[in-house]
Amino acid sequence: MEKLPFFVYGTLRTGENNWERFLKGRTIEEIPAVLPNHRMFIDEFPFVTDAEDGSRINGNLVYPKPELYEAVTRDLDGLEQYDPTTDTGWYMRVVREAVIRDETGEPRKVRAWVYHGGADILNNLDEKNLEISGDWLVYLGRENG
Repeated sequence: MEKLPFFVYGTLRTGENNWERFLKGRTIEEIPAVLPNHRMFIDEFPFVTDAEDGSRINGNLVYPKPELYEAVTRDLDGLEQYDPTTDTGWYMRVVREAVIRDETGEPRKVRAWVYHGGADILNNLDEKNLEISGDWLVYLGRENG
């Protein structure tokens, strides 16, 4: 398996509850990032999928500590109920290009693992579940206040 950073967009974002449980103290870097050409759907939890309409998702690129990479990957796969041996689950771990800003402020593409919604989940979602902001934190702010 290629040791790429992870693009996280929901409960694994820096400071969120699953970040506390699975990533806090286990990364060397966490960078704000955007995942272009994706849409977010929410049904209790956020799910993303490819899109061709210019939609984008806001999140973070997280770089696990090298000595913890396999353990972090196992833990995240378990959280997302993804089985890499059968390539099935609530979520599917796929490689996509995220965009960050480098030290000069210029956009830079970075290949990253992303947990996409699995087919069984996405087949049960429709436009009413679409989060047009593409941002889990915006969604939480709207929902809570």
